[in-house]
Amino acid sequence: MVTIDQRILNLIQIDKVNDSHPGWQEQVIKPRFMNWLNSEDVKVKALIESMCAHDAITVLDRYSAYITELEASAFYQWGQRKTAAGKSLW
Repeated sequence: MVTIDQRILNLIQIDKVNDSHPGWQEQVIKPRFMNWLNSEDVKVKALIESMCAHDAITVLDRYSAYITELEASAFYQWGQRKTAAGKSLW
């Protein structure tokens, strides 16, 4: 059974993650996040199981860096322009 103290600690942990990565809950349910996570090493995957805000923030920081790098790539930008123009990439 979860005690009041445990619930409060859980809420504090969630608040820390929310402060660091607003909107994280919407990001982690997307297929792109799961695909990224599946490509990561076991140490990163193990952090997902943690109840510690620091571990969650570490994972989200790594994912954010991945997305930033992906979106900066020339191929990604080319694909976005093609898609916006209504042209098929294939």
